[in-house]
Amino acid sequence: MRERVDADLAAGRLWKARDRLVGLLRGDPANQWALEKLGEVYFRMGDLPQAGRAWFLTPRTGPEFESAEAAFYERYGGTPAEVIAALHVRAAIDRFPASVQQRLRTLQRGLQAEGGFWEPSDRPTRSTSQTGSRGRLGAAVSALVVALILVALGVGLVNIALYLMHVFSQ
Repeated sequence: MRERVDADLAAGRLWKARDRLVGLLRGDPANQWALEKLGEVYFRMGDLPQAGRAWFLTPRTGPEFESAEAAFYERYGGTPAEVIAALHVRAAIDRFPASVQQRLRTLQRGLQAEGGFWEPSDRPTRSTSQTGSRGRLGAAVSALVVALILVALGVGLVNIALYLMHVFSQ
């Protein structure tokens, strides 16, 4: 993967490198190499808020990080709730380097002070079993809707029959 990303960057295919890195991070959301490279790609693309979003989850420091971080806060806001929502952290805090853990714990405490709660955990990527359970849920909901329609039709037919019996019995 690293070779492909580096080749894309060397060829000026920033969008392709970005897509590869985003895909890698879906399966390994705390991958420091991928987060660092993704921040670099966004920075080179001129998307400073997204660079700041990626680099926030790395120990990166320096003027590039500071400008990207400022753009990140400008776009997404600076309250703990806004920052947490924008980061989309999909890994447990302890999977990140110590300096990142400190940043995330600071956000966590800030949110708690506002009466909120946040404890990111490792979220599995979509698998066939999850897709299957989602399909089963859809089938169950569909079956329930069909059953309700049939009950409504049955009640309607009974009412029609009772009405007709009443009309013809007179």
